[in-house]
Amino acid sequence: MEQVIIGVMHPKGGTGKTATTINASIGLAEKLGYDVVSIFDLDKQKQMTKFANNRERNGLKKLNVIDFKDDEDFKEKLQNQKGIVLIDTGGFDSSSNRLVALVSDLIILPLNNSDQEIDGLRDFQMNLKEIFDVNENLKCKVLVNRVHFNDNSTQKAFEEYLSNFDNFSTFNTSIPHNKAFGSLLSTGMSVSEMDLDSIHLKLRINKFINELEEEINNG
Repeated sequence: MEQVIIGVMHPKGGTGKTATTINASIGLAEKLGYDVVSIFDLDKQKQMTKFANNRERNGLKKLNVIDFKDDEDFKEKLQNQKGIVLIDTGGFDSSSNRLVALVSDLIILPLNNSDQEIDGLRDFQMNLKEIFDVNENLKCKVLVNRVHFNDNSTQKAFEEYLSNFDNFSTFNTSIPHNKAFGSLLSTGMSVSEMDLDSIHLKLRINKFINELEEEINNG
């Protein structure tokens, strides 16, 4: 499988980037095989790395989280990866984060309808103007995240707003807020692997994974 780079990005912290990376990586690994999915953790808190360590400690199937020393080592190891590469970025500006935007095939932007996160989206769009001149095939998709299960207005509002931008769109699936997300790191399990009272959250996550797989297949 040829390399496909997916950056999970937002210039603000606490938007759900790591949770999105967790559910996306496990979902794709379950569907396509654990040997074709690798992950880089650029977040200073290294939560994705902690998740993978707890996962292995709890006897679950190992995720391939690539360790690196510095920016140059990151660039070299990124170039050498094949298959699907997910990159969990931090909520800050850095040379590594800019590199992710430059080389990605797809950027996932998880956010909800808070003013801070919407302002972050606008800032991100401004920052990517020069990137699009170099990486004209880059696609950016907003994942409406941490909203009420029955909230359809936020999804529609983002769809309408992003219809004016060539490189931006939304996933059709929104991800509701749920207490299960609070136990991702400690259990080392994605939502799809948890024993939940309700299947509705799992169905939403599976729909998101199906959309993501379709994006990958369509290039």
